[in-house]
This record gives sequence, C-alpha cells and structure tokens, in this order.
Amino acid sequence: MVIVFARRPRAGRVKRRLAHAVGRRRAAALYARTLARTLAMVAALRGVRRELRVADGRDLAWFARLRRAGWQVGAQRGRDLGARMAAALAVPLAQGAPVLLLGSDLRDVTAADLVRARDALVAGVEVVFGAAADGGYWLVGLRRPCPELFEAMTWSTPRVLATSLARARAAGRTVEVLPPRRDLDHGRDLLRGAPPARMPRT
Repeated sequence: MVIVFARRPRAGRVKRRLAHAVGRRRAAALYARTLARTLAMVAALRGVRRELRVADGRDLAWFARLRRAGWQVGAQRGRDLGARMAAALAVPLAQGAPVLLLGSDLRDVTAADLVRARDALVAGVEVVFGAAADGGYWLVGLRRPCPELFEAMTWSTPRVLATSLARARAAGRTVEVLPPRRDLDHGRDLLRGAPPARMPRT
C-alpha cells in the first residue's frame, strides 16, 4: 500500500514559509502542482492500493473525486506529525502488508524512486527512508511496526533522518535509504531541481 499525506491547496493554508517569498496564491498554486504530480506517480504504480490522508477532515469532500479514481480517502489522526504517521500506518501493517507513506510537496521525486522503495520492502528490507536534502525524509516505508520512529521526535529539524536511522538500527531493523530529494519549503527551493513549469497542472 502507498499512503500520501496532503492538504487542500488553499492560499494561506499551505506552504506558508514559501509564501513569504512568492506570495500566498503562488505558493498554493505551486503546491497544487506538486500534489498533482505526486498523485499521478502513485496512481501509475501497478498492483498497489493507494490512500490519501488529508490534514484537515473538513477538506475530505474536496478530495472525494479521487475515490472514483480508486483512492481511499480519509483524515489524518493524531496530535503531531509522528502520531498522524503512526496512525495511518497502523492498519495496513496490522494486516501484514508492507506500506509506503510519503508527502505531497516533492519536486524531484520520480516514479523510479517509488518503485525502488516498494521493491526494497518486497525483498525483505524492514525500513526504507527517502532522504530529504534538509535532513528530514520525504518517505518512510515499513514491513512491520516500528513505533520508535514516531515517538518524541522533534520534527522539521535537520536531525530527523539521522535520529530516525539510529532508532531503526537500535531496534534491529534492516534499513535502506533512497538518494536525497528536495521538497518545496522556501523561495530558494525554486532555484533548485525541476522547474515548476514541468509539473502537471491541477
């Protein structure tokens, strides 16, 4: 299974740090493109169930159209990012299914990255991370629960990936890390990676 975390692309509600550089409307439009690109890549994967978890449950109706395209759509649950990720992963892991979870603000992730992560889990790797250039991660994949990855973590810091790797290895898990990719958080990120014009429009 592949789970995508997303927000409705509203001006002033998404990419607030980016909005300081480009304005709220353009920041929301850029996020809408990265979201569309991410959903298209996941939808193109063969033989996997796909689920969208929405940050604000009030926006579920806006995403309902995805159900007609084969997506499960639900709200994120939990007091912080770690709790929300753990809750989203819990059901498929309890069913014994390997699962990938990723964000939706990624500019240079490719379909090959997702295939590599999926294939690593199928081959027996227990934890997969997609490294982010800012020291976090854009993807986590698990074969079985590893609650240590999501508890008492200081999110949005340059040590998130390093701390997560240390915790996974201390728990005795085998780990694979995908090459670094960039998300879209600051104005300077527009100068790196694939130009936004190449992203699909919503």
